[in-house]
Amino acid sequence: MSILCLIATVWGPAQTNTQIELKNNWYYLNGQRFFIKAIGYEIGARPGQHPYQGVRADDLDLLAFDLKVIKEGGYNAIRTWSQFSEPQLKLVQDSGLKLIMGIEINPDQDYGSPEFIQKCEDSLKQVLTYARNYDCIITYLILNEPQTDHMHTVTGKGFLALMRRLMDLTRRAWDRHRGLLRHGLRLSPPLPGVRPRGDALRAEPHRPRSLLRRPLHGLSLAPHRSARVSFGASRFD
Repeated sequence: MSILCLIATVWGPAQTNTQIELKNNWYYLNGQRFFIKAIGYEIGARPGQHPYQGVRADDLDLLAFDLKVIKEGGYNAIRTWSQFSEPQLKLVQDSGLKLIMGIEINPDQDYGSPEFIQKCEDSLKQVLTYARNYDCIITYLILNEPQTDHMHTVTGKGFLALMRRLMDLTRRAWDRHRGLLRHGLRLSPPLPGVRPRGDALRAEPHRPRSLLRRPLHGLSLAPHRSARVSFGASRFD
């Protein structure tokens, strides 16, 4: 079981002027209802690569090619597990795709540790200095796949306090603009390739009507898991 904390921002940055709203369980872009068709994507997760070890290059030519293929495949958004650099964000902006951008935070740390809290805040501040200028970002996904047993170990209060601090930090970064926080509960498939049944989704009419699809055949892309992990299992070729 995993908890996704999503901050959907409403703003009008210098480069663009897209207005983003969440209402009636839908995303609205410039007043138009927007159905999210997203694919999970990491630039450094091809066969033989590990996206969270060593220094990851921007690889802009490859990113531009992938974005083109993703758009031609009928998707209108991508979801990442970690933040893009500014040159990468420029490519996403130019592609016309929307972005649910992950902010990489180690989910196995002590959420109440002052040192860890400061490290999280510093990392988020660095990203926000440039990310706020790109309205291809429609949601920030902060802290991927925190585990409930670990939360009990380090206390749920510490987890909630950290999320509130990062949420407030993000809101302050927009100064004149308004931010919305969304919490979602996601059940991870117990086995690779097992997906929720359609009737399970239809049985929950209160859920936001946007579809976020996981990689087709890969296992979890969470960076700090000790279990066996398969990167680059889903390929466009």
